[in-house]
Amino acid sequence: MKKYLSLAKEIYHSPRGKAIYFFAFYFFFFLFLMIFFRVGNKSTYSSSDYEEGSSIYYNQNQLISENYSYKYRVVLDGVSSSYEGKRNKNRDVFQYLDKSYFVEDDIFYCRSDIGWNKCENVVLFEDFFKASSISKILSLATYSSKTEYESGKVTYYYLLSSNTINQKIHGIDSDYMEQGNSIAVQVNEKGAITGIHYILDSYCKVNSLCTDSLEINYLFDEIGKIDYIERPV
Repeated sequence: MKKYLSLAKEIYHSPRGKAIYFFAFYFFFFLFLMIFFRVGNKSTYSSSDYEEGSSIYYNQNQLISENYSYKYRVVLDGVSSSYEGKRNKNRDVFQYLDKSYFVEDDIFYCRSDIGWNKCENVVLFEDFFKASSISKILSLATYSSKTEYESGKVTYYYLLSSNTINQKIHGIDSDYMEQGNSIAVQVNEKGAITGIHYILDSYCKVNSLCTDSLEINYLFDEIGKIDYIERPV
């Protein structure tokens, strides 16, 4: 160690020593700044940046049992579409655009003046609507932070890349550089999910599903209290 200190002193007192130390100091100073700002202000992500799986702090039994009433609202480029209904396992009944729908095993029926008829799927972005897909999406998302309230309610925040959604949900390989998407999960004092708020601007833009923005708000109520849904067809 003394040998290196002695050498450092000799260099410093040499004719060009001060200049060497001057440039060395600023070299490492600017190198530190470059690394700091690159890490601290990183704004684009690939699928490997934060997709390590989530930490689940709440009960997902309601999603597994599929028994609840709901309000599902999609805002695509500022245009809102709302669905309100209830679900019991493989059956749904809901209202959309003042029309009644019944769903059984992913087969849609709509009510008309002459009765019930098979019709097209009218649910927008169904992967964020179906209970089985929601569970998978939450398991793929990465925990970011949480907000706790005096009432015992908690909101958990997550990040999820569009690449992961494409690969794990749609079976499509993609490698977009992107801002990523965010998910907020609202949980009541009993640990049950009462709402999921998706901000999917990146997902919808990189997949050419929108021009500017996609936001989905999904609210749950009457958890575990929905009686058997009769088949109207």
